[in-house]
Amino acid sequence: MQRNKEEEEQEEDSQQSDQEGDDEELPEEPTPADQQDAQEELFETNTRDIREFKQKRAKPEKFFSKAPQVLEDTDSFEKLHLSRPIVKACSEIGWAKPSPIQQQVIPVALTGKDLAASAVTGSGKTASFVLPILERLMYRDTRNPCVRVLVLSPTRELAAQCQSVFTTLAKYTNDIRTALVLGGLPLSQQTVELRTRPDIIVATPGRLVDHLINTPSFGLESLEILVLDEADRLLELGFREELEQIVKMCPKGRQTMLFSATMTEKVSELATLSLIRPVRIATDPLMHTSRKLTQEFVKIKRGSEVDREAVLLALCKKTFKTATLIFFQEKAKVHRMKIIFGMAGLNAAELHGNLTQIQRLDALEQFRDGKVDFLLASDLASRGLDIVGMRTVINYTMPKTEEIYVHRVGRTARAGKNGVAVSLVGDSFAERSILKLVVKHSYKGSCKHRMVSADSIKVWKEKIEKMEPAIADVLLLETEEKEARLAEREAEKVSNMIKYHDDITSRPPRVWFMTETQKKKMKEEVKIAEHAAPTPENTNTEGNEEGGQEAIYQPSKIPKLKKVTSKRELKRKAPKDPSQERIPKRKRSMDTKKGPPMKKPKLAADAKTEYKGVLKKGKNKGGFKSSKKHKRR
Repeated sequence: MQRNKEEEEQEEDSQQSDQEGDDEELPEEPTPADQQDAQEELFETNTRDIREFKQKRAKPEKFFSKAPQVLEDTDSFEKLHLSRPIVKACSEIGWAKPSPIQQQVIPVALTGKDLAASAVTGSGKTASFVLPILERLMYRDTRNPCVRVLVLSPTRELAAQCQSVFTTLAKYTNDIRTALVLGGLPLSQQTVELRTRPDIIVATPGRLVDHLINTPSFGLESLEILVLDEADRLLELGFREELEQIVKMCPKGRQTMLFSATMTEKVSELATLSLIRPVRIATDPLMHTSRKLTQEFVKIKRGSEVDREAVLLALCKKTFKTATLIFFQEKAKVHRMKIIFGMAGLNAAELHGNLTQIQRLDALEQFRDGKVDFLLASDLASRGLDIVGMRTVINYTMPKTEEIYVHRVGRTARAGKNGVAVSLVGDSFAERSILKLVVKHSYKGSCKHRMVSADSIKVWKEKIEKMEPAIADVLLLETEEKEARLAEREAEKVSNMIKYHDDITSRPPRVWFMTETQKKKMKEEVKIAEHAAPTPENTNTEGNEEGGQEAIYQPSKIPKLKKVTSKRELKRKAPKDPSQERIPKRKRSMDTKKGPPMKKPKLAADAKTEYKGVLKKGKNKGGFKSSKKHKRR
């Protein structure tokens, strides 16, 4: 009975489920219109995916991210969310209102995003990254000392100036330590300072790579912020390989800030290498000078190039008497004018690459303190140097490019102050073309023509001619003193090697990621590649006539010249690697693994040489004649 009841209950359940299944509606068959809509939707999704993929790959347009909204016309640094100690240090210096580049960079830098900023020289780019860095370091973990910030500068003078800005603005903070790492200063002192793990390192790329490779217990594993200051100049000076090496050693989660007065193609390549979705900030148009800069040009007539020195002395003696920076193309010319200025009674200092680091820093300090009225410099001083109170910049010759001109004249008219730039322009095509570009990119009314009286030029020309024997004597005396110093240095070096031989040999040799020969070879390849790059005119004419694709020049694939050798020399040459010699076919099938190793058969070339020697020997003795069997060998 129980079984019958269970069977009846199962039958009732199955009937109920069948009825429920009948009640459910079956899916309708799709109509042709629905099929067409589905295909269109699928096509839209595919095209959207392709569009997104292309957007990811498009570097120039989609590489930069959107900048956050910032306050316009900020009246004070307090509105930029900076701490009171930092605002107090700014007010002591005399900074009341942030510059346009600072108003845009500081809020983005505080969020931790990567950025690439460009602005005219003298607009306050250094403070735009120093202030947010100090603000972020205010809240660091002081119990864990480590290197958190790295600032790379192209020149030693700019690095020293950047460190001084850090120290002055961090005056009232909680003991933020900085270290200066650059060439020309003792390595041992820098090694000791780096082992203390300072919060900020301001360095030049070459010396920093040296410490990263050769200094134990020093690395960039805990780095949080990387700053590339004057990036275009870093690449111009040939630091590309060093920068790539430093970027590889930095952690991926860092914040990178790139600053440059001009955003060239090489700088954009460096940005793609080191930045991740950066914010692009540009406050002023490229190649433009400051609005408060007055540019004056003195024409040097054809055939009177010798009068440049007289024109310069007439300007410095009559009009521009103090706080004047004068730029020259050559280091030897800088030194010659330093001697002439001294004989003319003008107090001047020189700054160029032939001086030691201590001499360069002393010259800058004298000019800043007002002990010297004129600073005669090469393009070494054209980047980033901020000297308070500098009124005038004089170009002895027009620079090679407009970019260099913008950086030179940018040493004056900084931070909203007025300034004057005077340039001596010759009659050559190169100088005239640079002048046209400068006038084209300058603000209306800022360019003027200056006249120098012919009488004063004539007077100074005669005085310089009378100075020539004394100038030659001074140069000769300096060369003799230089040779004597070099001889003393070599003698001291030999004596130290003898005295401290064991200590010197026990030290581990210093290693470099690239040898000098490799670096020279790479520079030569780059120069060849730049000269071999096809011009637009050549590519339009020659490439189209041939009907083929344009050849892309690759420096690594430079064809090497083959040395022409005679057949006799080829026969005399022995094979370099015995393992590469050809084995006869009859011996290849033998299994060399079993038993003793097989003796290597003699080659035909070896046998021939041996045969010749025997014949020669026999002829000398006079009693040997070659047989047919010997010839068959």
